Parts: sequence; C-alpha cells; structure tokens
Amino acid sequence: MPADIATIAIHDATLDYSDLSLILPFDTKIHSTNGTLRDLSTTSAAAARLDLEGRVAQAGFFKAAGRSGSPTPSLRRTSP
Repeated sequence: MPADIATIAIHDATLDYSDLSLILPFDTKIHSTNGTLRDLSTTSAAAARLDLEGRVAQAGFFKAAGRSGSPTPSLRRTSP
C-alpha cells in the first residue's frame, strides 16, 4: 500500500537512547526533544529528512540531522 507523509512534527518528546555495543553499555533519556521528520514515502526515491534537537540531563545537548537512503534499501556485498 503506497504511503506519502509530508511532515511529522515532534514537540517536547522524551526519547530513550542506548548503545549496548560499548564495553560499558550506555543509556540515557533525551528530553525536551523537538524537530521534524519530512518527506517519508514508499513511492518516491527522494530521501526523507530528519532534524531533531533535545536536552540530556541538565547541561547536555542532543542534535540529530540527516537524510535517509532509498525507501526500499538494497543490500550490496563489498569485498574486504
């Protein structure tokens, strides 16, 4: 089923973040998160865009920005 979403707005959200691949696993909460996720589509090859900012504890800052690849990812084998 085709889907096209122009914008998802995020306001004052709380995110749980963890990185369990570290020697000492890490997790935290990101609060006061605001931003957008734009141009999501199952019918277009155009990249979706992510822009988020938030706070970590009292003094930390979080920012995520980027673009996605194809809506239908393909796997490629690369030689070592």
